[in-house]
Amino acid sequence: MKIKILTYNILNGFCPQEQLFKIQKDRLKKAVQIIRKENPDILVLLEAYFWSFAKQTKNFGKFLENMYRLQVPAEHNFRWAPVILSKFTIKNEDSSLSRHYLNFLRASIKTGKKPFNLDVFHPHPTKTDEERVDYLKENIKFKNKNYILTGDFNSLSPKDAYSAKWKESFKKFLKSPQAEENIRGMLECKLIKYILGKGLIDAYKSKNNGFDFTVPTDLSSKNKSTGIRIDYIFTSSDIKIIDAGIVKNKLTESASDHYPIYAILEIK
Repeated sequence: MKIKILTYNILNGFCPQEQLFKIQKDRLKKAVQIIRKENPDILVLLEAYFWSFAKQTKNFGKFLENMYRLQVPAEHNFRWAPVILSKFTIKNEDSSLSRHYLNFLRASIKTGKKPFNLDVFHPHPTKTDEERVDYLKENIKFKNKNYILTGDFNSLSPKDAYSAKWKESFKKFLKSPQAEENIRGMLECKLIKYILGKGLIDAYKSKNNGFDFTVPTDLSSKNKSTGIRIDYIFTSSDIKIIDAGIVKNKLTESASDHYPIYAILEIK
């Protein structure tokens, strides 16, 4: 069966940093237009905490005109909680309490005779790659079949080439005495190397030879010299990757600080 998955970090659940329960309706409206146009079968939202905690807001599904009848929120994780919406039957295990700021959500989704497993991971930027790898070792049983791992990993990939010019720009962006050391650590790519070492396929790189970034959009910066790819969809090798990409258009430039990513997959 062919399915489309879209993963999207929606920046504080469409709320401004200073008013964490006040929805920015313009951003929400744009995101809804993006999702309707892309029409994914499975939608993964990151930083979607408002859904679980801001009871005065409407269910996000209503904005999508019942495109998704089933949702799996990580109810116990404030602010960075992930949410999965699916057009298919879905069961979940909320592991968001297992360690602070290492957000993780697991689902089993049935598209045909056999379900596939979907894990969502969104570690906080302050966590080191070593801590992230340790977390995955403890919490994820990597599967060789029917498995997808997606999220905002806040980590760089060894499959992306970052130039000396990028390093200088990012050093200025960090504005920290430890900037050089931080960049050196980022470029070791320990988390993504660990994931690739488990035999998973980076959907984007399997279909795109060149480099492109998922952060920043124009909403956070029009200076793209610091662009990084930190949002990923990984699959087990038995899943056929038909297409994968980063959605960039006028709407995605201002709906969030991340661009949404997608993959079209054939799952047996």
